[in-house]
Amino acid sequence: MTVREHVRQKVDRLRDELRRDDVGLTARALRVAELSLRAIRVWPAVTIGHERFYELTCAPRQFRGLRDLGVRLARPDDAAAMSALDGTPRARIAERFARGDLGYVAEHDRRILAHSWFHRGPAPFDEDVPLFPRWDVPADAFWSYNAFTLPEARASGVFVKLFQTALRELLTDRGAARVRCRVKVTNVPSVMLHERLGFATLGTLITVAIPGARLLSWQGSGGARHWVERRNGGHVMTFPPGGA
Repeated sequence: MTVREHVRQKVDRLRDELRRDDVGLTARALRVAELSLRAIRVWPAVTIGHERFYELTCAPRQFRGLRDLGVRLARPDDAAAMSALDGTPRARIAERFARGDLGYVAEHDRRILAHSWFHRGPAPFDEDVPLFPRWDVPADAFWSYNAFTLPEARASGVFVKLFQTALRELLTDRGAARVRCRVKVTNVPSVMLHERLGFATLGTLITVAIPGARLLSWQGSGGARHWVERRNGGHVMTFPPGGA
């Protein structure tokens, strides 16, 4: 691909984002800003985030389809396959197991097609640092994160069965009173799935981060709040967030 073709591809992508009709103007503008920062290669020194936060308190119904698809808890010896799935370093996966996080995998004929991770409270979840704050996870909660499905298995129901099965087990068998997560506002399929499964919206957070500082703007439960903090500080964000 020539330089001109590469530039044209990026411009076309920006135009496509601006023309989207499945999200609002603010979401489109922030997504274009994010792509522009990536295109000029200042990301992640300068970042923009637009995330919706959800909470589930009732177990979803049992998934009845895809009977040949197995869903189970991941084991440490799955680390190599899970790393190959989405590129997460094996050392990071080992850290997750060591701190007690639960990984669920969906497999067919002993091949892992999808995975999803859950971090148990009360320890805050900090894998999103430094792009975002550390997230508060109450003692009776799990934080849902790092879901991934192989491209050829998407739109097949594989991840829906995995996610639904894992959520049901957490809320019925593992003592969870709630499961929380964040979803990029422009990731419409993920937004729709979470809401279909019964997740309730806690609020929406916009973040703008530069070296040394981060501006945060929250809209949702607890009202609207805006504050500035050190980018790599030890702040833990609760829901709804406190003041500056």
